[in-house]
Amino acid sequence: MKFEETVGLLKRQRLIPTEAVQYFTQLRMAGNAAAHEHDNDRNAALQSLISAYEIAKWFNRSVLKKDTSLNAGPLKPPPKPEDATRELKEEIDFLRQEAARSELAATATEAEISELSQRLEQEAAKHHADLIRQEATLREREDELHRLELDSMARLKQVVAVAASEPFRSFVKRSEASASRIGSTTEDALPLTQLRILSGRTSGCCGTPMIVVQGKKGGFITQNCSQCNSFLSSRALTRDEFVNLGIYVACGKCRRQAEPSMVGRNYGYRCNHCGWRCELASLVPHYSDVEPLND
Repeated sequence: MKFEETVGLLKRQRLIPTEAVQYFTQLRMAGNAAAHEHDNDRNAALQSLISAYEIAKWFNRSVLKKDTSLNAGPLKPPPKPEDATRELKEEIDFLRQEAARSELAATATEAEISELSQRLEQEAAKHHADLIRQEATLREREDELHRLELDSMARLKQVVAVAASEPFRSFVKRSEASASRIGSTTEDALPLTQLRILSGRTSGCCGTPMIVVQGKKGGFITQNCSQCNSFLSSRALTRDEFVNLGIYVACGKCRRQAEPSMVGRNYGYRCNHCGWRCELASLVPHYSDVEPLND
């Protein structure tokens, strides 16, 4: 089998890379020209020397499985011949410059390597610290979401318990009976959302009494204008104003009067006898449920 056929077979079976095929082809063509045509082109000879050098590096690395960490670097060209052409001299100078740069890179000082290592360690430490902060932030958010979920479940249970209680069912029956006596529709039979608690202040926008409403999610209480219900003119209910509302709240367990107190972070009522408690937000409407007065 001819050399060209052998190289072609190895290429088709993917036993040698494309670069090696190119080097083998260059050597074959230059060798044929030198042997049969008596070609003495020194540039071609130098290129053949480079191809042979690259094939040797590939063969050592891929076929012989020698030390892959060996950095052979670029070819170190032979001394300049006295009668070399200008192109050949330039090619040899270029190869020598490449070899010098390779040796310089391979002989980097330990100080430079140490500086690079320290910089990489600092970047890794900064990245690790950022990950720790992000993890802590995520844990805080998860804890907050879990707390909000528990609060929502507690309020939902409270609402369900109130709706199922005998006093609430009695209230519904009495409301329906009252609506029937005065000829109202079924939709008007439960005027629970019409209950308003005055805060004792007068609004600056309409000059009308302000009412107590749940101003935000989470049980936050504000006092809004009873006429326009503008959230822009609302103000927070102070602790003294809350205590002086004069609302009588009966304990849901022992029926004793519950005292004004803080329930978590919100205003509410607590029974000093059995510990029962409820939020003020569960007794007043949400500000979005209060429609402005019709002109």
